Amino acid sequence: MAKTMDQFAADTRDSLPEPGTSPFQHLRHTLAVFDETRDGDLVVQATGGIYPEGDTGITWGDLRHILDWLEQSEQHLEPAHPVFGR
Repeated sequence: MAKTMDQFAADTRDSLPEPGTSPFQHLRHTLAVFDETRDGDLVVQATGGIYPEGDTGITWGDLRHILDWLEQSEQHLEPAHPVFGR
């Protein structure tokens, strides 16, 4: 039997981290949703056709690196740091 859209949405929602309210939680949630994207793909393009090396901007790999750093740094930062929403 085919899943209904509500069942599909519930299954998908259950497999993802909560969206949360802090930038840290938003980043974690967004990267979970887009977990199959390639590290080199641009998320935000800063320039196009300006540099001979190619377009510039922020890649999915950049965001994953930032999340890794935040997860490692979380225990060392001030508990009420705004990036963690506390």
